[in-house]
Amino acid sequence: MTHRLFDAAQLAVIENARNVLAMGAETLKGRTPLYPTDRKAQTRQEAKDGREALTMLLQLRIGALQHEQSLLSLFDAQGRLIEIVDLPEGDLTSCPISYRLIAGHVTRLGAAMCLLSHNHPSGECSPSRPDIALFHQLHAWLKPMECLLIDSLVFTVDDWVSIAGDWTC
Repeated sequence: MTHRLFDAAQLAVIENARNVLAMGAETLKGRTPLYPTDRKAQTRQEAKDGREALTMLLQLRIGALQHEQSLLSLFDAQGRLIEIVDLPEGDLTSCPISYRLIAGHVTRLGAAMCLLSHNHPSGECSPSRPDIALFHQLHAWLKPMECLLIDSLVFTVDDWVSIAGDWTC
């Protein structure tokens, strides 16, 4: 006998929610720059709205997970979203980050900027010392590849924190 956490109807709702999130990411791709390179007021407000939508989407994708999960959001030179990539899944307290894997995504998709995100299943949103160290190391490591690590975000089910403070909504 198989025991399931969710019944068929609940699984259908979960699958529909995944589809909605995927459509949300597709809607954000290639639109208004989320991290604009110019200083026009209208562009800044549109970018703020786009960052808010992306932040919400990322939080919905990983904020409530019971294991650590990292995502890499990749942007073109104009600050437009190219892709959101799932990085390998972690456990309850950590998540492996492979610089080589990140470099592969950056070069394959031609990203000029990226945003790293991960969740804290504990519900504690404060970045750990290893989270902060990883941000600084990855930032320096990506620079010679001509890719800017904009920020690193930490999510819980109901909150998020920017490590660098550059990703404001």
